[in-house]
Amino acid sequence: MKFAQKQSNSTAEPLDVARELVLQFVEGIGRRPVAASELSRIEQVLDGVPLDSREYGLAINRLRNARRYLNSAEFGAAKYELKLLLGVLTPRRVVEPRLYGRSADSNRIP
Repeated sequence: MKFAQKQSNSTAEPLDVARELVLQFVEGIGRRPVAASELSRIEQVLDGVPLDSREYGLAINRLRNARRYLNSAEFGAAKYELKLLLGVLTPRRVVEPRLYGRSADSNRIP
């Protein structure tokens, strides 16, 4: 099975494209030969993903670790690193703070 290179278009979010590329790559590990160009493509797409510097650095480190593990035929470790990379690429929900035991009206001064 050949690695499907997903092309980013104007309607696809870069985060979705990156996540899909990583998922496809993870599914193929151990089933087919790994091409360095596949990891390079993921890295190129990561460059276009809107991440802050901490998240971007973490994502690139996860990808580089996976590359090192794949070069050493450590497929399980490579999959683990790529799954951690997916965690960086998963959007986080913003949770509104909640006042426990009080309603918003009970905070008003009479």
